[in-house]
Amino acid sequence: MSNQPETAIAQPPLSVAIETTRLCNLKCIMCPIHGPDANHNLADNPPYMSTSRYTNMLGQIKDFAPLAHICPQLQGEPLLDDRILGMIKLARFMDFTTGFVTNGTLLNQHISEQLVELGVYDIGLSINGATKKTAEQVMIGSNFEETVNNMEYLLKIRNKKMDISINVVKQPANEHEISQIVGMWIDKVDRVKVNYPMWQGEQSWNFKVGREPCRYLWNGFNILTNGDITPCCVVPNSTVLGNAFTTPLEEIWNGKEYQQIRGLHLTGRWDEHPFCSKCDTWAMGCLETRTETHGILVKQIHPLFTTFKHIKKPSPFSIARNLTALGIRRILVQ
Repeated sequence: MSNQPETAIAQPPLSVAIETTRLCNLKCIMCPIHGPDANHNLADNPPYMSTSRYTNMLGQIKDFAPLAHICPQLQGEPLLDDRILGMIKLARFMDFTTGFVTNGTLLNQHISEQLVELGVYDIGLSINGATKKTAEQVMIGSNFEETVNNMEYLLKIRNKKMDISINVVKQPANEHEISQIVGMWIDKVDRVKVNYPMWQGEQSWNFKVGREPCRYLWNGFNILTNGDITPCCVVPNSTVLGNAFTTPLEEIWNGKEYQQIRGLHLTGRWDEHPFCSKCDTWAMGCLETRTETHGILVKQIHPLFTTFKHIKKPSPFSIARNLTALGIRRILVQ
């Protein structure tokens, strides 16, 4: 099977996020869902997806996208859901790789040990300060020392197959500590990711030159707790392409709505879509510069997203995603 999409009909998705819970135990100041200045209409969906519906979603994905990576999370804190270990276990039983992002506050020793035993592939740990004052100012409701201890324990017991990253959202409250955060974690994790807030497609940098189709439209999709399907995590509610509780997932994936938006991107007419016209997330992996220093690879899409990592071989999952993106680029020059 080719990795090069030639039409708006897509190959099976490489990743699917299933929002098991919409709830969060923190009020991070930059969060549009749960933060102190959040648009609370975005949190109106059901707080949880039922176990039966989650199981049904996995079964459908297994039928048409058996190699997909499953993320049991989207806009909530996954460890706040008491069922999360069982949900991960079910996905692993069905031979899916799994991974998610967590704020680390609930990552106790038992949960860490279970995540390692279950063979979770990747975990992103959100931390937004190098000091207690800054971290707790940004992630309201967190305890810096406890969170760091939780993360340190997981790093101590993990196996070589588990990929762990530190995720940082750069903003005025913590930009003075970014270099400290990188230095604090770079030798302990697989990579440190630093990005600006990119919620709701609020175009901050207006990248126009060299624009390419957004890889998210071919790589995967999200299933919200109410069953709505959205094409990327930057569009939690604004662009709904179908509902998984009323229409089969495979039918939505290559349905009219998805084909229409992919077609706009393939023909360079993304500005005709009200959301895509003001979104810069497409630049992820496209407007990229790389530098190497002292065994550390720095990849930067200035100024949106920067990763710092020790140089090592890429994972099969990242190779597959890059091949998909390469296929999209080739279409444009044919």
